[in-house]
Amino acid sequence: MPIEYKNLKPGDLIICHEANLVAAGQHVVKLAKRVTMIPSIISFADSGSTFTGKANANHALIVTPAKETAGAVAYRTHYLAHMANAGACLTAAKDFFMKNTASYAEVFRLGRGVVDKTEKRCTDAGQVGHTWCSSDGEARPRETDREKAEAKKKARLRYAKGKAGGSVFHRSYYGGKARKRADFYAEHKDTKGGPQDLKDVEKGHHKSMFCSMFVIACFQAVLADRERRRCMALDAKHTSPMALDEYLKKTGCWTSLGTIS
Repeated sequence: MPIEYKNLKPGDLIICHEANLVAAGQHVVKLAKRVTMIPSIISFADSGSTFTGKANANHALIVTPAKETAGAVAYRTHYLAHMANAGACLTAAKDFFMKNTASYAEVFRLGRGVVDKTEKRCTDAGQVGHTWCSSDGEARPRETDREKAEAKKKARLRYAKGKAGGSVFHRSYYGGKARKRADFYAEHKDTKGGPQDLKDVEKGHHKSMFCSMFVIACFQAVLADRERRRCMALDAKHTSPMALDEYLKKTGCWTSLGTIS
């Protein structure tokens, strides 16, 4: 069933499906599980397996709270927060779907009553995505264009190619380390440009993330641990788009609203 982008709500998660290099890589790994020794080394028969889900699920985004757009006629614009090659960014929903006609995008919404004040939590998660895509760096008057560009780049989340590629080889199980990371995201939910630990501050940049890691972290940042266990029990750092796609469809807490028309 199709859904118009105008009917998106804050906190909706969008999984894009397209045949490209990301999808091809996930497909190869998924196939390798069946014909090699990989299962006995890195996979367990539990919900932590990352070799399930559609292999062509290659990108994840979260809908942020709509903003009033100035003009002859004011209207509310939905923006999507996501990780692109250039780092964390906000893209108007209409523009994103017009430019990505080769893929189809499935929309998932957290079910009512799954957590306390579900709608508010979803809005808060979307706001985290917006905040983390916002730059905290102000260019100084005499900086060159190149210095300004570098400052802006350091002032927000960077895209983590290594983590993205390695995520398909890890379990997405929500264990002790995953909980610590989720608590860290919660501590930095209001940090412009994204989470930073002491090491990041010393280096002058923010954490690096990839698309599915980013949207999971946005939700974990606003949920209590018991709520995470119910509807976002994943290790953000080790969850590929393919694994997230599977989780949203099987956990029972999320509803597929169909694809964007």
